[in-house]
Amino acid sequence: TVVNALSSALTGSTNFAMAGGLGATTGSFTDYAAAIVANVAGKAAQASSTYTAKQTAQSTYASSMSSQSGVNIDQESANLSALQNK
Repeated sequence: TVVNALSSALTGSTNFAMAGGLGATTGSFTDYAAAIVANVAGKAAQASSTYTAKQTAQSTYASSMSSQSGVNIDQESANLSALQNK
């Protein structure tokens, strides 16, 4: 009896209120759990994509700043040699 009641509760139709970005729906606990997992997976993929884009932009900006304000050791050594030879 308990197993049948549990099976009915898990597979039967249940009303779920709107929560956590999911709209109100009616369905089984299995379907609702699948919707939760899909929702979280979608948000994780979006967050990963956003992170990658921002990381790429930061790397580009850092490289650009370094090339404009950094010291080129080879060039500075050549300049120093030229000054010493004068």
